[in-house]
Order: sequence, then structure tokens, then C-alpha cells
Amino acid sequence: MLQPNDEAISQLTALAERLNDADLLVERAFGQRYPQLSIKNTNMRDGRGWELLSGVIEVVVDRGKSWFTWDDGDRISPTELVDVAAERVMRALTVSRPV
Repeated sequence: MLQPNDEAISQLTALAERLNDADLLVERAFGQRYPQLSIKNTNMRDGRGWELLSGVIEVVVDRGKSWFTWDDGDRISPTELVDVAAERVMRALTVSRPV
């Protein structure tokens, strides 16, 4: 069950603020039925200029608990753990360099 818009927007805004310092493009899509964040790694593009690493994040409620999830339903973290969610999003959408 998706979270009511006002609270979801507040939670997604907190996550977007944590991701602003990352090398990711964060686009807020709050004017639709279910607010979302579209996250893109603009450093990873194919020959046509499309981002190879991108995702859409929503807020859902399951058994009374709010979660950040990818749009396919995979959970990222509870919404109260914004720093954990930001770290997981950055890890999912970046490529580590070998040491």
C-alpha cells in the first residue's frame, strides 16, 4: 500500500536531500498520484546518451511501517533510516573501482 502523498513527499524529500551530494541526478516527481524520485547516474551512459544505472523510488506502507522501495517493490530501507537508504541507493547506482 502506497503512503499518503504528504507524508511520502516529506520522506522522499529527506532522501533527495541526502542524495544531492552524490554524483547522481535526482528528479522529484511529486505531481502525480504516487510521489516518486527518479535517480540517474549521469556518468554511466550508453551510446545514445541514456543512463545505464537508474531507478525510481517510492514510499510504501506494509503492516503499519513505511519503507523506501524501488518501483518494482524491492525494499531499500525503512523511511526513518534515511542515511541507510541513501547509502544503498548510491551503492546500487554506482560502479566501484577496483582497489
